[in-house]
Amino acid sequence: MLPRRLVGLLVGLTLLLGSAIGSALLAPYATAATPTSSTPATGFAVHGPTGGYWIAAADGGVFSFGNAPFYGSMGGKTLSAPIVAMAATPDGGGYWLTGKDGGIFAFGNAGFFGSMGGKALSAPVVGIASSPTGKGYWLVGADGGVFAFGDAKFAGSMAGKALNQPVVGIAGTPDGAGYWLTAGDGGVFAFGSAGFAGGMNGTTLNSPITGIAASPSGKGYLLGASDGGVFAFGDATFRGSMADQPLNAGVFTIAATKAGYFLAGGDGGVFAFGDAKYSGRISYTPPPPPAPTASDQRGKIVQLAQSQLGVKETGNNCNPYGPCVQWCALFATWVWQKAGVDIPRYPGAVSIWNWGKGKGLAHSGLAGVRPGDAVLYGSTSSTSHVDLVVAVNSDGSVRTIGGNVSDAVTARSSQKSGIYGYVSPAAG
Repeated sequence: MLPRRLVGLLVGLTLLLGSAIGSALLAPYATAATPTSSTPATGFAVHGPTGGYWIAAADGGVFSFGNAPFYGSMGGKTLSAPIVAMAATPDGGGYWLTGKDGGIFAFGNAGFFGSMGGKALSAPVVGIASSPTGKGYWLVGADGGVFAFGDAKFAGSMAGKALNQPVVGIAGTPDGAGYWLTAGDGGVFAFGSAGFAGGMNGTTLNSPITGIAASPSGKGYLLGASDGGVFAFGDATFRGSMADQPLNAGVFTIAATKAGYFLAGGDGGVFAFGDAKYSGRISYTPPPPPAPTASDQRGKIVQLAQSQLGVKETGNNCNPYGPCVQWCALFATWVWQKAGVDIPRYPGAVSIWNWGKGKGLAHSGLAGVRPGDAVLYGSTSSTSHVDLVVAVNSDGSVRTIGGNVSDAVTARSSQKSGIYGYVSPAAG
């Protein structure tokens, strides 16, 4: 079945119609009684019985909305790794938080059945899903490794297999005998009783996929993208999206209800569709990046990239940085050259990766990334884009400036999914 992706309703039109979706889109921007978080939102779970929900922050803080009870949090406590995901028990009596290191924190009637905390991982944990009974859970790593605890059944994984992009989420089937994984390129991997109904891999995406949610029947699923786009497969119903709407921060997950779904953003914004009811949000504002010094090469790169914000192409990919071709790499190497980096003006992003490999400056993943580095999207065999890093966030994501983003030099926040590595302008 082909995915059904439609542009989200314009706010003005929804006001005229007086629709519930219109109020859901506007409500996240209300300021009254909005709690503030010192770290970005990274976890979201629905209180099944009432439709309320919880938002978890990277520091382990938990915020309750609607009729979702507060059962406790890790806020104010020392964590070995930031919180990256959250899952609720099916009866709404508790929830789990999981850290990037696979550590598990259980609250309410959510039982602790084991964790990966303190164990060697091939890749960081990125998601958690509850078993149908609430007496177990699955964890998934960015490499597609799956870890089953309690009565959650292991049905296979992608660990050790070639992935075009890292896995970003997991969703379990209602019968507990299977699950789906999804990657940043929209690829979907089905295990056990989970049926494959399609994916977005091989399709050009405006923004990487960041989450997956199963339909109530388990015969379909929804994918959510960081720009708020939603893609429905199988019997999952498309009910709207935030695609082409301005967002203050990227969407990091999608969570299903009986006849709808929520999208949640890193700034704490919540967007409700179908029968999902908006009940509030948290507010997180990232600190401004430190002002670079003009004498520092990395600082020069950041300053030069910032000075070009808003520059647009003319005609068909014609730009100030080179010939009339796809020009993200032309922009990145132009900036580096201006900052004193001895690199050719490359027209292709993969050439930057190959240049870095030849000089020992290419790094897989994002560990150790710094402002001034060039981050590469896609894969080493199919590099799709390059951005320049202007700041590194506390959760390991990066803020970037890139050329040929919506046909202009554009700043983006919370980039993480879809990045396979980075190249440094110089050693050290």
